[in-house]
Amino acid sequence: MKKTLNLVDDFQPGGIRSLLEDMSNAGIWPSDSWQVRTVNPCVPIRLDAPCDVIVVHYSMAWRKLTALTALRLSYPRAQLVIVEHHYTGSFEQHHVPNVRRFRQLLRLSYRLADRVVAVSAAQARWMRSASLVDTAKLQTIPACRDYSRFLAIPRVEKRDGPIVIGALGRLVPAKGFDLLIWAFARLPAEDFRLRIAGDGEQRDELQALAADLEHVEFVGHLDDPAPFLAECDVLAMPSRHEAFGLVCAEGKAAGLPVIVSDVDALPEQAHDCGLVIESENIEALCEAIVHVARPSRLERYSDRARKSVVNAWSQYLTAWSDLLA
Repeated sequence: MKKTLNLVDDFQPGGIRSLLEDMSNAGIWPSDSWQVRTVNPCVPIRLDAPCDVIVVHYSMAWRKLTALTALRLSYPRAQLVIVEHHYTGSFEQHHVPNVRRFRQLLRLSYRLADRVVAVSAAQARWMRSASLVDTAKLQTIPACRDYSRFLAIPRVEKRDGPIVIGALGRLVPAKGFDLLIWAFARLPAEDFRLRIAGDGEQRDELQALAADLEHVEFVGHLDDPAPFLAECDVLAMPSRHEAFGLVCAEGKAAGLPVIVSDVDALPEQAHDCGLVIESENIEALCEAIVHVARPSRLERYSDRARKSVVNAWSQYLTAWSDLLA
């Protein structure tokens, strides 16, 4: 069994760390052959023991490039894999003032790797169209988690009362929670309710925006999103960019229809189990919520949502086993 070392630079729980924890718990890789280490990617990284594969999960940046180059040169026998969890075409559109310089950074970084993993088909298309990586190095493995606890949530007939729209994630502009609040300013409180779970830099701003809306609720940070999703009828994800969107897949596993914006990987996730709307179009978001909320559609989309992810985890583990082999 090849020894694999996963490098992350995020000390916070959730996200990539949760994904790697699920992989560790899958029982496919013995503990001595599968390790996760938190590092400072801006300084040279020294390995505690030899390994066969080094998987880099942190974002690329100019200040990290020297250390990444040193890692490649210091351990030439180890296979170097870069997983691109972060950058997408929509990210580039919203956040990159100098596209030429940004793409040069990615080309130099990816050139050091033996394999580059895209976490969605849309991301892979962008990487190819921008000529960021040698096509022979590029592999697409859609991001995934162990969805078993979400699949176990019982779905019941719609209870009386307002349709509950759930939104979950970091409270940052990229997630588009402000768009949901603006939409709910137009939706009647007797018919719809918005519950937002998560925390982040935009919390105070979003709470102030929703201050006069009695049908918008903030529930704060969640250690386990499954109980939250069990209380929702629909999951809304009007993100401005999203490399994959694990929250969307978790919502589908919980049996929720999804409403997503037409950016990056989200449209491929909503196929047959929800609606795709134009990014930052508040009117379209309102119309989608009203459309999905009809009981017959809730039931139909719910069934399709669960079926779309029921085999995703086993397929994900197989893909990674094949890559590491």
